[in-house]
Amino acid sequence: MDLLFCLRDILSDFRHLFNQQNFALFQAFIFGFIANSNRGTLTDLYQSSGSQTQYWSFPKFLSRGQWSADAVAGVLIRRIQRDFRAWVYVYDETQALKTGKSQWGLHFFRNFSYQKGRVNQSKFHYGHEFGALGLLCQTARDVLLFPVWVKLIAPETIRDKSGAVLKRICSKIPPGLIIFDRGFTRRKVFTMALSFGHHILCRAKSNTVFYRLAKHPKRP
Repeated sequence: MDLLFCLRDILSDFRHLFNQQNFALFQAFIFGFIANSNRGTLTDLYQSSGSQTQYWSFPKFLSRGQWSADAVAGVLIRRIQRDFRAWVYVYDETQALKTGKSQWGLHFFRNFSYQKGRVNQSKFHYGHEFGALGLLCQTARDVLLFPVWVKLIAPETIRDKSGAVLKRICSKIPPGLIIFDRGFTRRKVFTMALSFGHHILCRAKSNTVFYRLAKHPKRP
């Protein structure tokens, strides 16, 4: 594994998050992600990793392994911030719509193309929704975007609702500037992000109204 040998310095930052067996599987996963050129299925990653373990160890590592994805994301963020001086956070929520015939997913999404072009479509889509955090870093010649954190939003649980996922991410990352789109122009989001020491850059909605602060009267 020549490529894995070159990544030894980077992966050593994550060593304290795994035991010996899980760390070897973690290294194999990273190597498989980089070396794989196919669809990126678990079988493709295993075949590209060159791991000497059995295939079943890969799904076992993801389902029952004793490690924290949040802790891995936290170390990854600090590692990138250490290598790049100019960076900002970018947060958004994205949807994965179903494409099969059976019901699939945790969400109903409104179909805005309903009854357009006389096509038989449903009013809603099934699918999943994710909250994703990225690090937008600037170099001398280019701008790079690193996807560092993804959370599945589950509306039926309090811990994994949209606002709870964003709050959990903001509470575990170093303070910085977070860029949102206009869908997050809500006082609750601003108050929560500012309480953790972050700064906010957000596009305002077209119907947003701004008010000047009232001046205190000279006499009560």
